[in-house]
Amino acid sequence: MIQRIQTVYLFIASLTTGGAFLIEEVWTGPAASTQTWFIPTSMGLLGLVAVGAFLSIFLYKDRQRQRTFVLAVQALVLLAVGALFAGQFLAGTLPDANAYGSSVGEWIVVVLPLATYTLLYMARRKIDADIRLVKSMDRLR
Repeated sequence: MIQRIQTVYLFIASLTTGGAFLIEEVWTGPAASTQTWFIPTSMGLLGLVAVGAFLSIFLYKDRQRQRTFVLAVQALVLLAVGALFAGQFLAGTLPDANAYGSSVGEWIVVVLPLATYTLLYMARRKIDADIRLVKSMDRLR
């Protein structure tokens, strides 16, 4: 079973992105009430990332396609991070590293997509390692 560790990474990435939907403070906060595009854009991108990360698990038979798919999901994560930052910045509620009044929910929603990106990067590296391993095994045959 070559694909085990990247399957775990992809599954955890799907769960972390899906977990962002459970944090109510961001979806009912000032960014959501002042920016009309914030909720549909952020939720749409995060939903695509969660579904994409989960569906890429089942592409294990075609590693090149799985790698390309994971790369596309990583691009969606960056778009989601940009949308989250832009919405919070335009609403003036971007969590400040030095502010004691920042809520935990705002920080978690900003950090979760970055953790998802890291997990997808680790999964892509393992997929690349599998591709190299299969090529080396093919050379030996």
